[in-house]
Amino acid sequence: MTRRLPPLAGALAVALVLAACGSDGGGGAASAAPAQSTVVVTPDDSAPFSLLEGRYKFTWKTVDCASATFEMKQQDGSFVYTKQSKMPSFTAILVEVPAGMYAVTQGEAACTDWTVTLDRV
Repeated sequence: MTRRLPPLAGALAVALVLAACGSDGGGGAASAAPAQSTVVVTPDDSAPFSLLEGRYKFTWKTVDCASATFEMKQQDGSFVYTKQSKMPSFTAILVEVPAGMYAVTQGEAACTDWTVTLDRV
């Protein structure tokens, strides 16, 4: 005789399994702000942000800029990524980014309309 779980019990079992799979176990020190898997930085919103350790897709878009110089700098460590480009938009992959607080800046004074998106991959 085969016994089936009622739909609600089955859904609860699936939710518990998914929650358990999402945990990486262990526990590190909590930061003041939660680490983010996607961050969007603009000239108007360039506050420091927290990242988890890992690999990130660094995408930038500019409007009417002859060139742009982006810098992503770790505030609580030594990681720095700098990219100067004449491309209005492009994507780079950053590997081995350590966990920490970061800020993104753009150094060309004539380039005032830009967006950087960081996605954890």
